[in-house]
Formats: sequence, C-alpha cells, structure tokens
Amino acid sequence: MKRIVTILMFAAFTLTAVMVLKEDVYGETYTDRVTSMEFVKIGAGLYIGKYEVTNAQYRKFKPNHNSKALHEISLNGDKQPVVYVSFDDAEEFAKWLSHKTGMKYRLPTEKEWETACKAGADIDTYWEKSEDACRYANLMDETHRAKVFPYLPQESLIMVNCEDGFVLTAPVGSKEPNKFGLYDMLGNVSEWTDTPHVDKRITRGGSWTSIPERATCSYSKPILPKTWAADIGFRLVLEKK
Repeated sequence: MKRIVTILMFAAFTLTAVMVLKEDVYGETYTDRVTSMEFVKIGAGLYIGKYEVTNAQYRKFKPNHNSKALHEISLNGDKQPVVYVSFDDAEEFAKWLSHKTGMKYRLPTEKEWETACKAGADIDTYWEKSEDACRYANLMDETHRAKVFPYLPQESLIMVNCEDGFVLTAPVGSKEPNKFGLYDMLGNVSEWTDTPHVDKRITRGGSWTSIPERATCSYSKPILPKTWAADIGFRLVLEKK
C-alpha cells in the first residue's frame, strides 16, 4: 500500500509540472508602451495582438489616417479596427513601432495566425450552431442585411442566423474571445499575414462581409498587397524572449 501511494504522489507532481510549463508557453501578456496594444503569448518567444489594430493605435503612426464611412456608417471610431490599409501600410506600421520601441514587431505568418486562431484545439470555428456565431464573430448577419440589402429577402443571402447590432465593423473586443484570450480572430475585418501567394499576400479570418464558410481558422484569401478596403485590417505579432 505504501508503495502505491508513493507512485500516485509522484504522478501528481509530474502533472503539476507539465501544467506550469504550459502556462509559461501560453497566456502571458505584454502591453506595448507606445500604442497600448496588448499581446498574448502563443508560443516560445512569440506573442500576438489580443485585438486587431484600432484606428486610435494606427493614428499614433499616421495621425491623419481616415478609415472613412460606408452606407453612411462610420468606420473611423477610435476603437474600431483600422481599415483602408494595404499590406504595405501594415508592414510600415510594424517597422515604425519596432524602431520606436526597440522591439521586433511584424505581421504574423499564415501558420502563426492559424495557431492563434485554433488556440490549441482541432477546430475551424468557435460555434456549432449558426445562431451562436454572433457571440464570437462579426459576420454578414441580419443586422447587415436589414441596413445594406433591405430589398433582399433573408433567404436570398447566405449569412449567419443571428443579429449582433453591428452593420459594419464592431469595436474590437465586442465579441467573446477564443481559448487563448484573443478577440475577433474570425470576422470583423480580414487580417493581412506575411505569407506570400504568387504576387499576392494571404489574408485570414473573414470579415463583416463574410458568409460563414469564409470565416474559419483554415480559410485563406490571397489579395494584392496594394489593396485597401473597408473590410481588411491587421494585427501584429511580437518576438520577445
């Protein structure tokens, strides 16, 4: 009996050690002093933005940037994700912040982005039922249809079966996070990655214009790097030892 108890105690100690190691790899946070952007650790020495870069944060770099309006609805609020930024614009922002802070900021690779999106699980979305999608992602929904396509019946559009109150972009963090504590990995704005595809760059995550099939952790869309649009933004990664 005594021998068995000793083995069980050792097993418990081993499990605790593994859990501590995992916490050291995932979940630690870091806040940038220049923009106040928050980053979450997703791997050894690698952090990713907790939120998409906002208009207010981007305007630290380009004070006159205007994310404009669409359908008479503003996309330019301080807490809304910055849009009308090309791949080159996003890259320049990362270089500026790196120079300003002495840290290494950059766009994520496609693989890094997908790792962050899946958050350690073998999943492609965060919901099973269409009506639950609005808890996690700002996609094409009834709110969007009613404002932008009021002349079209609901059944004529492929969209999530819910209503979140946001016609276009939502302020970052308006939805529930994934298991890593990251917000808006799916929906809101498509996000530039550093991964090339012929003469284009891969975007990930889908946006407020997306049907459900295009807002998954695995769906990717190549876009010309000079493109700027009302549904494309970005988040950064930080290499930090």
